Amino acid sequence: NPFNPETTIAFSIPHAGKVRLCVYDVLGISVATLTDAVLPAGTHRVRYDGGQHNAGLYFYRLEWNGKALMRRMTLVK
Repeated sequence: NPFNPETTIAFSIPHAGKVRLCVYDVLGISVATLTDAVLPAGTHRVRYDGGQHNAGLYFYRLEWNGKALMRRMTLVK
C-alpha cells in the first residue's frame, strides 16, 4: 500500500449515515480529516494527498454507525 504523494481510500457502507474518516501519524495525532459528513449508502472513494507530510507510516480510521475500522498506509518520498 505505499503511496507517493496521493492515494485513494475506498469504502462501502450499507446504509446512509454519518461517516468520519481521519488520518493519523504514528503518535496518534490527527493529521487530516478527509470526511465528516452524512453519506448515502454505497461505495465511496476519498482522495488523500500526503504531500505536505513526512514519509513514514500513517493510519486511517473510518467511523460509521458506532463502528470503527483502522488500517495503515505508508507514505514514501
